[in-house]
Amino acid sequence: MSAEQLHKQLETHIGPEWRSLVTHTATHTATHTATQMPTEQLHKQLETHIGPEWRSLVTNFDETPLAAASVGQVL
Repeated sequence: MSAEQLHKQLETHIGPEWRSLVTHTATHTATHTATQMPTEQLHKQLETHIGPEWRSLVTNFDETPLAAASVGQVL
């Protein structure tokens, strides 16, 4: 369940001060407990979609993820 979906469901059941706390906690938990794509899988995807020489197209590539997202958030 996304934070937005949770927020909509809670609108009718709890007050705004609790709704904010619950939404923040759920978002923080989802963001900080998500697993990252394995490096090998990342490289395979880049090779498949950009080509085997993808590294020559960039000057710097940091493999540390900045954030996590569900497929629903990306689509």
